[in-house]
Amino acid sequence: MNVHQITLSGYTASAGTDANCVSGLYLGTAGSYGVEQLDVVQSAGWENLSVTAIFQPCGVKITVPAEGGTIDVPWEATADALPYPQGRVVFQGYADGELINTCDIVYTVSGHSATAGTDPQPPTPDQYQQFVKEVQASAEAAANSATEAAGSASAAAGSASAAAGSAQQAADTLQQVQEAGQQATEAIGTAQSDAIKAVGDAQSAAVQAVQGQQQTSVGAVQAAGTAAVDQVSQAGQQQVQAVKDEGTAQIGAMAEAGSAQVQAVQQAGSQQITDIGEAGAQQVQAVNSAGDTKLDQINTAIAHPPQPNTATGFWQVWNAETGQYEDTTALYQGGYYTPSVADDGTLTWTGSQAGMPELPSANIRGPQGLGIPTPSADAAGQVPTVNDTGDGYLLTGPYAPLEASIRPTVSGNPAVCEDSVAWSFQGLRIYGKSTQDGTPSPENPVPIVSAGEGGSVELFLSSTNVYNPDDYSTAGAYGLNVEKNEQSIRIYGNYSGRLSDPTFSILTKTKTLNHDVYKPKLARPSASALIVSVRWTNNESDNIAFDGRNFVTGEYVDFSIEIGIFFVGASDTSEPYVEPQSITLSTPSGLPGIPVENGGNYTDASGQQLACNYRDYNSEKDFQWIGKTVVDGSTIKFVVNSASTLFNLPSNSFPKIAYNAKFLCNYFPGDIFASNSNYGFAFCRVERMKDFGINSDDEFNQLCQQWNSSGNPLTIYYTMDEPIETSISPEEIAAYRALQTYPGTTVVSTAEPVAGIEARYILDGTAAYTKITAALAQLSAANTQTSQTVNTMLGASE
Repeated sequence: MNVHQITLSGYTASAGTDANCVSGLYLGTAGSYGVEQLDVVQSAGWENLSVTAIFQPCGVKITVPAEGGTIDVPWEATADALPYPQGRVVFQGYADGELINTCDIVYTVSGHSATAGTDPQPPTPDQYQQFVKEVQASAEAAANSATEAAGSASAAAGSASAAAGSAQQAADTLQQVQEAGQQATEAIGTAQSDAIKAVGDAQSAAVQAVQGQQQTSVGAVQAAGTAAVDQVSQAGQQQVQAVKDEGTAQIGAMAEAGSAQVQAVQQAGSQQITDIGEAGAQQVQAVNSAGDTKLDQINTAIAHPPQPNTATGFWQVWNAETGQYEDTTALYQGGYYTPSVADDGTLTWTGSQAGMPELPSANIRGPQGLGIPTPSADAAGQVPTVNDTGDGYLLTGPYAPLEASIRPTVSGNPAVCEDSVAWSFQGLRIYGKSTQDGTPSPENPVPIVSAGEGGSVELFLSSTNVYNPDDYSTAGAYGLNVEKNEQSIRIYGNYSGRLSDPTFSILTKTKTLNHDVYKPKLARPSASALIVSVRWTNNESDNIAFDGRNFVTGEYVDFSIEIGIFFVGASDTSEPYVEPQSITLSTPSGLPGIPVENGGNYTDASGQQLACNYRDYNSEKDFQWIGKTVVDGSTIKFVVNSASTLFNLPSNSFPKIAYNAKFLCNYFPGDIFASNSNYGFAFCRVERMKDFGINSDDEFNQLCQQWNSSGNPLTIYYTMDEPIETSISPEEIAAYRALQTYPGTTVVSTAEPVAGIEARYILDGTAAYTKITAALAQLSAANTQTSQTVNTMLGASE
């Protein structure tokens, strides 16, 4: 391990003991990681500051241990070669009313030849993710301690049951009963002591976890921590009291002697196990709830602090309703703002310098603070529950604002929103994709097919069942009639065909469906041996048919078949049919996307990263990350660079090309090209082109002219270093805002092969809680069954 000592003093960060800003850090070779560390020493002016190291140009932030210590250099910082002075590290120290930034320490990373390589590490968590992870770990530790307490109490109950068994054997005489009672008393005393200690340990762990996180959160978190401690304490007291009460009952029962007394002891032991289990579950729930409440309030308070708008010169504040930053009338004059939360939930900001303008306050506990839309009279009665006058929210009951603030994000194509409510989307993105069916060459060009290149993409919303009788036509045959009903079809009549007659259709689809998303499911009649076949091949011939060889000529038949067209991940008992929704995405330039090894903006279900053009309806913009160049051999052509034996393409044909760009080409494999982002051009090596029989730039340009004149020019797609942003049309934004998720399940899909969809929606918290409760009940039943089996085995072994 290579450890570099960094000393922080005043406004400088120096390597070794030198007090000046120097550029003496060498952090190895490109792609290497896990080897370099920085040992940070907090010297004069840095005592008691919380310190963060920021690596550039990757932008990764690493928190330095309190009062200094060793940090790992993140893998992103050494992922690429960085010549002087591109690599930089700056340290930032913060305490109440004090903020210090050091000057940069410059570091270098050497390049190297091509290697076999390994998969890169996952992105280094940012500071807030590290903080959330610590809070979650503390909450989990407290929950585990509570669970162990419940286990210890259950073991104590087992000891009490064993004492009861001894009493049963001694029930013939009073003396034996009294001796057994004494034994039970001692066992219960031990059980009480163990339970009290275990609960005390759990309480201490929970209190320490809550108090530890309170020190780093905002003032609004203190109330949540106190509530968590109170709940844990109450649960512990109930548990201890339950043990004491049951112990007293057992002692009294055994003192009276006889079989009735023994039976009472056994019943008390069973009740004790139940009580202790319930108390333990309450304790775990209380700790988990406290941790969740803490995280929610911390996230609300510090996720979106005020920030300066350097373009306008004004401070910006976060608008939770629109999900965007908005300018205030306060001029940016330097300094920073510190958040503070009052008991009523009002969030205010205090400037670090005298004379800084006052920023608007906000309530982080009310509906608007949670990002719930402003209600209206038209929304009365809708979820999240709007009051009758339409000017506020009901704070209790299903879909209350606190519950509706749970807004998960799902991805994929289709993207499945489970336990959704009838409400507008909270966010929606569509990511593009480009594919080639084979490896291209000059002799066998392979076209690049991108999503939306036909000019549009249809986005569909539906429930899990899209069978609509109005979308199908029926046709009888061979004397049989077909009657179409809401969720079934009836077939009846005297069959006039022969055994040799082929399959005939009875129900044919007239509306396009996405075959990758939906499949028909039929409930065949139990009293019939008829074979039902389903042809699900393309939009023209999708139908349900019968094989005539399974009918008897002249036989009268009359039966019905239940039918549904279900989302592939749904069961036959999915929601009933509801009318689907759709919008048309205008894509005059298509939605391309290129596979990349790292640094992409979307990862598909297979784990493949892609750099994609995407549409973001929250920001109301299209983000173009993929450029396109057509090489005609005349206006745009290759030119030899003799110094490096390269075929170059001019910079004006590659706007904003990325460093180490990735390519797709219809005549050559994409890896034949490389980029020079400093001068904005692409190139390929002469030696590589000779593998394809091309020996000069003139030959290359002649080929490009021939391909261009044939109507199939050489086309190159490439990744850009920053996107080109364009606004989505107001008409399409209005259509997006009119979409609503369904109660139950909402399936979001496209027939086009886009890379994926990201949808954020409001969760039906009641339905989600019901599922979680059912799963916990199944787990509890399994645990009970296991316990009973173990007890039976132990009894058999005695």
